[in-house]
Amino acid sequence: MDVDQTSYVKVSGSARIIVSGNRFSQGDVIETQRSGQVQLLFDDQTRIVVGPNSRLIVEEILMKSGRSANRFAVTAVKGSFRFITGRSSKSAYEIRTPTATMGVRGTTFDFSVNGKRETDLAVLYGSVRFCGRSGECKRVNRGCNLAYADRRGRVGTPETREEGAKRISDGFPYLFSQKSLMSAFRTRTGSCSRYTKLAVSIASKSGGSVQGVNGPAPVSAPAGTQPATTPAGTPATTPTGSPGNSGAAGGNSAGRGGGNSDGQTGNSGDHRNN
Repeated sequence: MDVDQTSYVKVSGSARIIVSGNRFSQGDVIETQRSGQVQLLFDDQTRIVVGPNSRLIVEEILMKSGRSANRFAVTAVKGSFRFITGRSSKSAYEIRTPTATMGVRGTTFDFSVNGKRETDLAVLYGSVRFCGRSGECKRVNRGCNLAYADRRGRVGTPETREEGAKRISDGFPYLFSQKSLMSAFRTRTGSCSRYTKLAVSIASKSGGSVQGVNGPAPVSAPAGTQPATTPAGTPATTPTGSPGNSGAAGGNSAGRGGGNSDGQTGNSGDHRNN
């Protein structure tokens, strides 16, 4: 649906630059640079944001109809991501990282894979069954509840608000600002303010940075930019109306803005029922 800065898709070892309207297939590797970002819309209306300096592999998408998938599996190798489920059965989804596996139950969540190969998760709506490579699993519910899997695949949760703020400060740019996202990829993030405000405060006192606030972040396209006629999908056909009629995507015709005044609070609960 939208690409900011330089991003690539790799097929059989060869890379090409991604542009709005590209279509993707199983096995494609989507990779962004330091200021890159890609917003993906799939046939079943699942939406994924691939954030800066990130890599996502489209492992397996098995459609049972034009509207839903029997299996929807992706692997996040590194970086920052937002995932919003679509019309497919919740049992169809599987998101893998080097140290964790996530199964979803009707949800919107952000997650990241850092340089230590640790996986951090923030659930905004719905719930996620979060399993570490060690086999330990935890159900993480809505309300910006956090969990992580360390490099050995052991699952844990932050013990203090300060630890939670530290964990989201580097790999969760969209909890701090959603201005670079199209309306269909935004959601309410107010439940995370107990962490985001503290993270910004800690960074300002220490002279550090928070990705999406005063660190590297995607550069937005000019206001009013329209998506290409054919949205990126797997293997996408253009959904009628594109994301933004009065259904899941939030009340405006296709394009940026979607009724959000500050890019932070998101739409008025339109992703709650995904």
